[in-house]
Amino acid sequence: MADDKPILPIVTDSLALALVASSDAPILLLDGALLVIAASASFARAFQIDPASAEGTSLFALGQGEWDVPQLRSLLKATLSGAAGSRGLRDGPSPARARAAPPGDHRPRA
Repeated sequence: MADDKPILPIVTDSLALALVASSDAPILLLDGALLVIAASASFARAFQIDPASAEGTSLFALGQGEWDVPQLRSLLKATLSGAAGSRGLRDGPSPARARAAPPGDHRPRA
């Protein structure tokens, strides 16, 4: 590219939202505080959440707390700080395990 101007934040935000909205894969777009900016329709279906009500909610408060796993929290914080790369991130709870977790039981399922 001959012009090395930085891409405006509004463009990158719009692109990120468009990717989430058009994705067939379950995707969450999070901000730096790990609050949900947007959830793809497939994520909402898989984890039985309302994407509109999820916006602004902490990742760790979604569903019945199945995302509130100490290892995930630690890895995401390390990734945000630059101490870890995103390669270490794996799939979160499966939809079946998320639905099967009784309220108050937030232990990862094998």
